[in-house]
Amino acid sequence: MDDLSKSFTESAIRDYYRYSIRRTIETEQRINQFDFYREYNQNRKSLKPGLTKELAAKYKIVKTEDQFYLNNHPSRIQEISLNPEQMKFYLDQKNFFAGPILEMIRLMP
Repeated sequence: MDDLSKSFTESAIRDYYRYSIRRTIETEQRINQFDFYREYNQNRKSLKPGLTKELAAKYKIVKTEDQFYLNNHPSRIQEISLNPEQMKFYLDQKNFFAGPILEMIRLMP
């Protein structure tokens, strides 16, 4: 391989790894948000207050004036909505996770 081809190949590999890492982080964050919404919804259905102290501590909930954030993911905080319609959208969304992630989950033992 000449120097130009080698440089191009190395650059393409670096770009692929950056993209792959970013997609992995985004998927983990979606799973984290989905888990929070699922637990919050289970609390609401079991006649507990939706946002219990245990749930707030587990997800390290940060509240600003009018917005809530999850602060338990190492990459950054994630915005959430406690509006029941918005929560239902997240829980019912058919394509919540990327297609390849769903395939990996289906193939797992």
